[in-house]
Amino acid sequence: MKRFFTFFFLFFSSAVFGQNLIPDGSAEDFVECPSTLGNVETYLSEWQSFRGSPDYWNSCSENPLLGWDNSVGFQEPRTGNGYLGLVTFESGLGSVREYIGIDLIESTIVGETYFLTFYVSRAHQFNSFNLASNNIGALFMTENYLNPTE
Repeated sequence: MKRFFTFFFLFFSSAVFGQNLIPDGSAEDFVECPSTLGNVETYLSEWQSFRGSPDYWNSCSENPLLGWDNSVGFQEPRTGNGYLGLVTFESGLGSVREYIGIDLIESTIVGETYFLTFYVSRAHQFNSFNLASNNIGALFMTENYLNPTE
Protein backbone atom coordinates (compact mmCIF):
# COMPACT_ATOMS: atom_id res chain seq x y z
CA MET A 1 0.00 0.00 0.00
CA LYS A 2 1.40 3.38 -0.97
CA ARG A 3 1.59 5.88 1.81
CA PHE A 4 2.15 9.56 1.44
CA PHE A 5 2.32 12.56 3.63
CA THR A 6 0.95 16.00 2.98
CA PHE A 7 1.52 19.14 4.98
CA PHE A 8 -0.82 22.07 4.95
CA PHE A 9 1.20 25.25 4.84
CA LEU A 10 -1.06 27.72 6.55
CA PHE A 11 0.82 30.99 6.74
CA PHE A 12 4.17 32.29 5.61
CA SER A 13 5.94 35.42 6.71
CA SER A 14 9.41 36.82 6.53
CA ALA A 15 10.61 39.82 8.39
CA VAL A 16 13.49 42.23 8.37
CA PHE A 17 12.71 45.12 10.67
CA GLY A 18 9.06 44.03 10.56
CA GLN A 19 8.78 44.07 6.78
CA ASN A 20 7.05 41.12 5.12
CA LEU A 21 9.00 40.10 2.01
CA ILE A 22 6.58 37.35 0.99
CA PRO A 23 3.59 38.57 -1.03
CA ASP A 24 0.34 36.72 -0.41
CA GLY A 25 1.74 34.90 2.61
CA SER A 26 -1.63 33.40 3.49
CA ALA A 27 -2.44 32.20 -0.06
CA GLU A 28 -5.47 34.48 -0.26
CA ASP A 29 -4.78 36.27 -3.57
CA PHE A 30 -6.40 33.64 -5.78
CA VAL A 31 -7.28 33.96 -9.44
CA GLU A 32 -10.03 31.36 -9.21
CA CYS A 33 -11.30 28.90 -6.63
CA PRO A 34 -9.62 25.48 -6.85
CA SER A 35 -11.51 22.81 -8.78
CA THR A 36 -8.80 20.11 -9.02
CA LEU A 37 -5.73 19.05 -7.07
CA GLY A 38 -2.40 20.48 -8.21
CA ASN A 39 -2.20 23.45 -10.56
CA VAL A 40 -1.10 25.97 -7.93
CA GLU A 41 -0.15 28.43 -10.69
CA THR A 42 -3.69 28.26 -12.12
CA TYR A 43 -5.35 29.26 -8.86
CA LEU A 44 -2.83 31.60 -7.22
CA SER A 45 -1.27 34.67 -8.80
CA GLU A 46 2.03 34.60 -6.89
CA TRP A 47 2.75 30.99 -5.80
CA GLN A 48 4.32 28.44 -8.12
CA SER A 49 5.29 24.79 -8.13
CA PHE A 50 8.99 24.02 -8.30
CA ARG A 51 8.59 20.25 -8.20
CA GLY A 52 5.66 17.87 -8.10
CA SER A 53 2.10 19.15 -7.94
CA PRO A 54 1.46 21.05 -4.69
CA ASP A 55 -2.19 21.71 -3.94
CA TYR A 56 -4.35 24.69 -3.03
CA TRP A 57 -7.39 24.33 -0.78
CA ASN A 58 -9.92 27.11 -0.20
CA SER A 59 -13.38 27.27 1.37
CA CYS A 60 -14.68 28.90 -1.85
CA SER A 61 -14.19 25.69 -3.86
CA GLU A 62 -17.33 24.04 -5.19
CA ASN A 63 -15.46 20.73 -5.17
CA PRO A 64 -16.12 19.28 -1.68
CA LEU A 65 -12.68 17.62 -1.69
CA LEU A 66 -10.91 20.97 -2.03
CA GLY A 67 -12.39 22.91 0.88
CA TRP A 68 -11.34 22.69 4.50
CA ASP A 69 -12.80 19.18 4.86
CA ASN A 70 -10.89 17.69 1.96
CA SER A 71 -9.25 14.60 0.50
CA VAL A 72 -6.53 14.41 3.19
CA GLY A 73 -8.43 15.54 6.28
CA PHE A 74 -10.01 18.57 7.89
CA GLN A 75 -7.96 21.72 8.41
CA GLU A 76 -9.01 25.32 8.83
CA PRO A 77 -6.50 27.91 7.65
CA ARG A 78 -4.65 29.79 10.37
CA THR A 79 -5.84 32.99 8.70
CA GLY A 80 -8.15 33.68 5.77
CA ASN A 81 -9.85 31.02 3.67
CA GLY A 82 -7.09 29.17 1.82
CA TYR A 83 -3.86 27.24 2.31
CA LEU A 84 -1.23 25.32 0.39
CA GLY A 85 -0.41 21.65 0.73
CA LEU A 86 2.42 19.46 -0.46
CA VAL A 87 3.83 15.96 -0.14
CA THR A 88 7.06 15.80 1.87
CA PHE A 89 7.38 12.00 1.95
CA GLU A 90 5.89 8.97 0.22
CA SER A 91 7.00 5.51 1.25
CA GLY A 92 7.79 3.12 -1.56
CA LEU A 93 8.64 5.85 -4.06
CA GLY A 94 12.02 6.98 -2.76
CA SER A 95 12.58 10.70 -2.73
CA VAL A 96 9.15 11.98 -3.78
CA ARG A 97 8.91 15.61 -2.73
CA GLU A 98 6.80 18.59 -3.74
CA TYR A 99 8.11 22.15 -3.53
CA ILE A 100 6.31 25.48 -3.67
CA GLY A 101 7.84 28.90 -4.06
CA ILE A 102 7.20 32.57 -4.44
CA ASP A 103 9.28 35.56 -5.54
CA LEU A 104 10.15 37.87 -2.67
CA ILE A 105 8.99 41.47 -2.81
CA GLU A 106 12.60 42.66 -2.45
CA SER A 107 15.95 40.93 -2.79
CA THR A 108 17.63 39.79 0.38
CA ILE A 109 20.95 41.34 1.37
CA VAL A 110 24.01 39.29 2.26
CA GLY A 111 24.84 39.70 5.94
CA GLU A 112 21.34 40.81 6.96
CA THR A 113 19.25 38.68 9.33
CA TYR A 114 15.86 37.45 8.13
CA PHE A 115 13.16 35.57 10.00
CA LEU A 116 10.75 33.15 8.38
CA THR A 117 7.70 31.80 10.15
CA PHE A 118 5.31 29.24 8.74
CA TYR A 119 2.71 26.95 10.22
CA VAL A 120 2.45 23.28 9.35
CA SER A 121 -0.35 20.79 9.91
CA ARG A 122 -0.03 17.07 9.25
CA ALA A 123 -2.63 15.50 6.98
CA HIS A 124 -4.55 12.83 8.82
CA GLN A 125 -7.44 11.42 6.79
CA PHE A 126 -6.77 7.66 6.92
CA ASN A 127 -4.38 5.36 8.77
CA SER A 128 -2.41 5.01 5.53
CA PHE A 129 -1.62 8.74 5.83
CA ASN A 130 -0.41 8.38 9.39
CA LEU A 131 3.11 9.59 8.62
CA ALA A 132 5.09 12.63 9.60
CA SER A 133 8.18 14.46 8.37
CA ASN A 134 10.66 16.35 10.48
CA ASN A 135 13.24 19.01 9.64
CA ILE A 136 10.96 20.90 7.26
CA GLY A 137 12.63 24.07 6.13
CA ALA A 138 12.92 26.78 3.52
CA LEU A 139 15.48 27.53 0.85
CA PHE A 140 16.18 30.97 -0.56
CA MET A 141 17.63 30.96 -4.08
CA THR A 142 18.59 33.56 -6.63
CA GLU A 143 17.51 31.26 -9.47
CA ASN A 144 15.26 28.22 -9.78
CA TYR A 145 17.64 25.27 -9.71
CA LEU A 146 14.97 22.71 -8.87
CA ASN A 147 13.88 20.39 -11.64
CA PRO A 148 10.07 20.06 -11.65
CA THR A 149 10.26 16.76 -13.56
CA GLU A 150 12.31 14.91 -10.91
